[in-house]
Amino acid sequence: MNKNIRREYLAEAKKRMKSGYWQEVVLRRNSDVNSAIINGGNPEQILERYRREIHNTFGSKALPYRDEEKLFEKVKHMHAEAEVIPNPIGQLTDQNYYNSLDESGRERYIFELSAVYRRLVAKLNETKKN
Repeated sequence: MNKNIRREYLAEAKKRMKSGYWQEVVLRRNSDVNSAIINGGNPEQILERYRREIHNTFGSKALPYRDEEKLFEKVKHMHAEAEVIPNPIGQLTDQNYYNSLDESGRERYIFELSAVYRRLVAKLNETKKN
């Protein structure tokens, strides 16, 4: 991950912690769970909703490829084998991760993966020139 992007993510996380964001989320979640228990609802559904909400808000910002170098190696391998790659994003997609996302998460993932792919192809072309 690019150092600047990583710094931005860390700065955002620090701001959330300082502002009490997570304490507020925990209080709201516990209140909703207690209300569900009192009213005969299912607390697991409440917890799952909060998990999805947090994942959709924060979890999808980072691609499942924690190490872009591994992804870069995969891109290099794809470009070494063929002149024209028929479905590069499809080849790079982590199917398990993709299938775990909702529709908006899938769109976001594909757009992020596309941006990473373009950046890595540019990097690959740059290394071929040198």
